[in-house]
Amino acid sequence: MSMYALLRNNPHPTTEQLYDAMDGNLCRCTGYRPILESFYPFIKRYSDCPMGEKCCKNQSKPVTNGCASENGAPDDPSAEDSLNSEDELCELSEPVFYDPSQEPIFPPELKLMSAKLISENLRFESDRCTWLRPTTLAQLLEIKNRYPDCRLVTGNTEIGIETKFRQRHYTTLVSPAFVRELREVKILEKGIKFGASVSLTDMEKHLRKAVSTYPEEKTRVFRGFIEMLGFFAGRQIRNVASIGGNIINASPISDLNPLLLACNAEIEFAAHGLGHRSVKMDTEFFRGYKKTRMRPHEILISITLPFTTENDFFYGYKQACRREDDISIVNAGMRVTLVFNTRVITDIQLAFGGMSVNTVLAAKTMEALKGRMWDDSVLDIACSQDMLPADLPLPPGSPGGMVAYRRTLTLSFFFKFFTAVSKKLQERVIMSLVPLVGLSAADPLKRGISRGSQFYKVKDPDSPFDSIGKPLVHVSAHKQVTGEAMFMDDLPKCQGELFVGLVTSKRAHARLLKVDFSTVLQMPGVVDVVDYRDVPGDNNWDTTEQVFAKDTVVHEGQVIAAVVAQTLAEAQRGAHSVEVEYEDLEPVLSIKQAIEKNLFFPTPVKLDTGDVEKAFQNCDHVEEGDMHVSAQEHFYLEPQGCVVYPRDAGEIEVVATTQSPTQMQKCLGKVLGLSANRIAVKVKRLGGGFGGKETRTATCLLPAAVAAVKTNKPVRCVLDRDEDMCLTGTRHPAYIKYKFNLPQVTGQWCVPYLDTDVQSEEHTIVFKAALKSPPNHLMAGFIIPLKYV
Repeated sequence: MSMYALLRNNPHPTTEQLYDAMDGNLCRCTGYRPILESFYPFIKRYSDCPMGEKCCKNQSKPVTNGCASENGAPDDPSAEDSLNSEDELCELSEPVFYDPSQEPIFPPELKLMSAKLISENLRFESDRCTWLRPTTLAQLLEIKNRYPDCRLVTGNTEIGIETKFRQRHYTTLVSPAFVRELREVKILEKGIKFGASVSLTDMEKHLRKAVSTYPEEKTRVFRGFIEMLGFFAGRQIRNVASIGGNIINASPISDLNPLLLACNAEIEFAAHGLGHRSVKMDTEFFRGYKKTRMRPHEILISITLPFTTENDFFYGYKQACRREDDISIVNAGMRVTLVFNTRVITDIQLAFGGMSVNTVLAAKTMEALKGRMWDDSVLDIACSQDMLPADLPLPPGSPGGMVAYRRTLTLSFFFKFFTAVSKKLQERVIMSLVPLVGLSAADPLKRGISRGSQFYKVKDPDSPFDSIGKPLVHVSAHKQVTGEAMFMDDLPKCQGELFVGLVTSKRAHARLLKVDFSTVLQMPGVVDVVDYRDVPGDNNWDTTEQVFAKDTVVHEGQVIAAVVAQTLAEAQRGAHSVEVEYEDLEPVLSIKQAIEKNLFFPTPVKLDTGDVEKAFQNCDHVEEGDMHVSAQEHFYLEPQGCVVYPRDAGEIEVVATTQSPTQMQKCLGKVLGLSANRIAVKVKRLGGGFGGKETRTATCLLPAAVAAVKTNKPVRCVLDRDEDMCLTGTRHPAYIKYKFNLPQVTGQWCVPYLDTDVQSEEHTIVFKAALKSPPNHLMAGFIIPLKYV
């Protein structure tokens, strides 16, 4: 869909535009190389190697570059003949440009209807919420006056999170997306004025147009915003998120707010009967977490970004875990104004996000630098302990963690800013040469064009085994890329089908004092609730796990009960409304804590091939230490889910997202008290598993099965992403202590003796496979005569 949208907007894209179009897409398993290569026929000719004809693959002799290493020289000389274009896994054919004329004509009647609807006010009401869409500013102000507690929604990127994950409920929602005055973009003498509802994508388009129209020195603020917008979320978010929403949300890690503070953007507010007022974004604009200078009865109307002069220098910075589609760890916007043709600072703005409960200006540092010469002393002053570090204090234990790293980033950003400005001054012969040591700090990080080739030996055409050795297309590949592939939750809803919402523990370790369903049973759409008392068989489906917690919960996310309702939304709403009282118990949160408390499993898994301790008594060299392997979320794109169908004669049929249907059949039989021949478990295809669906499907399947048996109705349970990550755990972490001997034999080191202690955990749940895997895998790559694991 991202590629199709790119081609509809630009029939002849470049490789860079292709990459930009993919910045909102995440791939869990396939890898980006084959995905991108499948799109290359639609773009300009792709070159395998930047060396062109001088590529080492085109040389008759290997390229050495004067060193011992040789490029393009196969270890097996006989393999040289097989390295030809016929062996490439991906044939990069001539461009097949997209032809818009071949697209189906969009129905004209829908265009007319759309134009009519855009100009009309809309109002939708339900029992829980009223949604309004005005089309003029006067109507919007009137609505705000009539409903002072209403929430304005454009992209729904924040309110959607609040309603979904924080269970917020708003009775009145107003969309200003089609208010003409809030969608206008005007070129003024002092800058560009953007309506508050302008999307970030449209904002970028207008800024790029201005950059191409006006001189470079006049558009430095615009260039800083364009660069930052390239790292702001993903394209799908930027298409709907608005400038005004980003400001009023006042997130402390907003990527745009530091830049808005740094450039002293002008904000326009309006209120019903009180007219308009303008304020500058300065030290007083953000007044705390999610708080701004906007008054309760006001609405944000517009934002004006100023033009710059030859004496203004403006840059934005961001550090995140990924370059695209990720929130900031720390970000910054910086601007300095110098006296014309000198290095004297007349004004400087240093704004930072991620260093407080709101976006902040380094006021003390800014004041100390005004009037000074732009030279190395500026760097020394700003980075001294009583300046930037004092302006941006971050106490230990601050939300977000990484305190030392974040404080270091603020100094790094200022160093980048200093170097970038100095480089500009050097180009204008106002400043002497910038030291080469830090010059690269001023260079933007540019993403290059990925290039790669894969080769394999040509298969014998006379081979009787036609499939072996060939890169065959996956059986359902075409269905998957066209969206026709059916996954579990694509199954049509049947008559009378019910939905399950899981009530889960909010504590890591606690005693259950009270679980109150009285309020939930009165809620609209709720049919029933199930807990451990409704399990017809054994509530313990594994030696360490229960279908429903009975007296004690031993990890956050443990299932306590399930709410059965007519719709998924009603089931989830009911699950969040169940009142649970806890008595907190001391949790064990790490392997090391468990070791300190001597909480070992009674039957450890051992691998012993001799007396290792005796062997260590006569060793040339012994190495020992320990290491910790962190947990890992499997992050399959399709979450855990199932549909349970009660059949006649007490039988049940299940369609589930599991990698172990036989294991699920056994668990169902134990919990429901049924023999295996009365249970059918089906799996069509998985949207990813990676081991995370071997046993963990039981966390949603078994409660759904109990609900289906109790109600005698089909029951569907599909976890949302947050529920999945909370319920199912992760790939187990491990703490490893090792000790091995390294005797020197014939000039090489070998490992004849190994003593290893592996401790594994997965929340409080450890499966036998998780305990057996480390010893087996540890020995897979080596032959070690004596070992004890």
